[in-house]
Amino acid sequence: SGRGLSVCGRRCGVPWSYNMISVALLGMVMLRRLKPGFRRGAMDVAAPRFNRRGAYAQGRGIFRWGPKNGKHFSRRDRQSCGLRRSVSVRLNRLLLESDEIVVEPKGLGYAVLSLNDTRALHVKEILATNSGGEIRVGVVDGGKRDNASIYWTTEGMKIGLANPAPLLRRIEDHQRPKVDLILGLPRPRVFDRLLPVISQSGVRSLYVVGSAKVESRYWSVHMLNPSHDRHKEGLVKLRERLKEGLTQSGDTALPTVKVVKDLKRMILNVSELDQAFPPDRYIRLVSHPSRPAQQASIGLPTIPRLFEIDPEKALSQLGVKLTNETRVVVAVGPDGGWEEPWEIERFIDQGFHPFTIGERVLLTEVAVPVLITMVNDWLDRGVHRSTKSQSAY
Repeated sequence: SGRGLSVCGRRCGVPWSYNMISVALLGMVMLRRLKPGFRRGAMDVAAPRFNRRGAYAQGRGIFRWGPKNGKHFSRRDRQSCGLRRSVSVRLNRLLLESDEIVVEPKGLGYAVLSLNDTRALHVKEILATNSGGEIRVGVVDGGKRDNASIYWTTEGMKIGLANPAPLLRRIEDHQRPKVDLILGLPRPRVFDRLLPVISQSGVRSLYVVGSAKVESRYWSVHMLNPSHDRHKEGLVKLRERLKEGLTQSGDTALPTVKVVKDLKRMILNVSELDQAFPPDRYIRLVSHPSRPAQQASIGLPTIPRLFEIDPEKALSQLGVKLTNETRVVVAVGPDGGWEEPWEIERFIDQGFHPFTIGERVLLTEVAVPVLITMVNDWLDRGVHRSTKSQSAY
């Protein structure tokens, strides 16, 4: 044993470093004598195959084995462990632009990403997917596929797309998220961090608006300022940030972004508001912190919780039924909420139902994902109850 070697070394006067080398060599010999894997129940288990970041790849209940340099077992070893072919982890979704797909005459298609493309680097270093492995792909505002094969070449990563027509077909209107967001512009850095959060939370359209609490210098950001010399670069970055959120959520519907610096013009122009959010299709909500004593002193009504608002009753006041085509627009103010009482009263005058998630004043980057998730669930529950009650009759 290793201990016996160490004791023998001390008795024979062998240096300590030689003892450690002997232990290491003995361990290597013992590992070579072990089988590459063992069966435990229905799962084939083997030593983890580590990638460059020290994580192991796992897929379909099988731990992938192999040395750090990326080499694999021999065919006999793979068969002894039950590994019939290369299986890769398929996480999130790799998004392609429609012009990146090459359609061949026989109905086949492919896309090639260069080796320094961030998407190819993610597949290679994070997912550790080898040639013949499968990944999830999608086309922006198009279809999805969960079993696209990849192949590594000297040119880059080639993605095989058999029958790419469904991928290139633009998604229909009912397949898009059902929540629109009116957002009081936060600080530029916060706005940049919020973009992927908004797209992965499920937003159809984003309206970036001004407010009494929005500082004018916030509008100088190159993403939103058309007169900025880097505005085109800012638009590209805005699109990439939104795509980043879709990659995480696995969706392909990219939110549209509209900028309205003058909130007064937006909420006082009834025809423009009805065109953007038709009353027969949209439930209008405005979120604001609850401060009962202070708000009562300035004449604001008590702001209810979201679960206290019945979506079916909110539409029945307009003579409209709640259906699967019903959508929601929710207005979320900047840090600290909307200005009291003017902005809240104007929203209420235009048919927005005020609601709150409590007395805590949340930062915009905290409130936005919470509110979007709550509103999506609130609408789904309301539609489910309405459909269930109608089927009962």
